[in-house]
Amino acid sequence: MGRLQGKIAVITAGTQGIGLATAKLIVRERAEVFVTGRRQKELEKAVASIDGDVAGLQGDVSNLAEDRRIRSNVLSPGPLTTPQAALQVPDAIARIVSTVPMGGMTTPERFAKVALFLGSDDSSFVTGIELFTDGGRAQI
Repeated sequence: MGRLQGKIAVITAGTQGIGLATAKLIVRERAEVFVTGRRQKELEKAVASIDGDVAGLQGDVSNLAEDRRIRSNVLSPGPLTTPQAALQVPDAIARIVSTVPMGGMTTPERFAKVALFLGSDDSSFVTGIELFTDGGRAQI
């Protein structure tokens, strides 16, 4: 049995990068995954309202889930190692890395582990947050 057996995850932009890495990890942990554009009946309104507004999506999901004790959280990534980042000139990457207190850039797989934590029972009393997975960049 996976850590997310019986749970549902809604993942935006789940076809590449951090969304895809997160979807893969969550599926391995046995959750049912819905990627933006593929809708579940109870969440249809929330997913349809996304239009780039993740905070709005979180609010809609929280309102729909209030009586069901369903948790809703947002993950906000910082600089990532991606194929697009690899195309940048080294000076541009160095400038970006210099703004990350923990140093370096994260990977889609590392980001996915944070998503797994929020979906697991390890975070069972966490809801309504925006968690920055950016090495401290947004806090400085």
